[in-house]
Amino acid sequence: MKIYVTNIPPSTLNLSRLERYLINKDGTKKYELVSEEFGMHIIEFGKNANENKNANMYRIEPTLNMDLHLIDNYSGFNMHKVRPVLLVDKTTYVHIPVVSQFPVDYILTKMVCFDYKMTKTGLKMTVECLLETNEYLEKEYKPINFYFTNSNSSLNIDDNLLEEINMFLLELN
Repeated sequence: MKIYVTNIPPSTLNLSRLERYLINKDGTKKYELVSEEFGMHIIEFGKNANENKNANMYRIEPTLNMDLHLIDNYSGFNMHKVRPVLLVDKTTYVHIPVVSQFPVDYILTKMVCFDYKMTKTGLKMTVECLLETNEYLEKEYKPINFYFTNSNSSLNIDDNLLEEINMFLLELN
């Protein structure tokens, strides 16, 4: 289950305020490879991204039963005077291992994913970033997407879960 906050742009996140909750300081590398013929492929690296033998490549396919829910009446948090709208994605995705070659025409997006965990309940926030170089040739991470996941996929959306999401968002404010 993934929970997206749809009306808070990732570029407005202040990730430096969450450093104490960061799980892996270097993050994990992830590549998205998209082609017209073969769809989307994901290449994820293990904890030691320098070892290519720990890389997993798979194609993502959703099951036929999309399970999306929109929560827009949640009034527990205001960021820049905006009430968050949550999109809950309970769709099951199938990861099909890819053992063949890359397609001929494709677009490759290199990302670094940072995971943050605030509580012991299993709620985790993942921020996907692009690694860019600024005008001073310093590397900067630019957030392009963020979502919350929970290790308990059968968990219902209740006040406790919304309160934990609220705590993450208040730290980012």
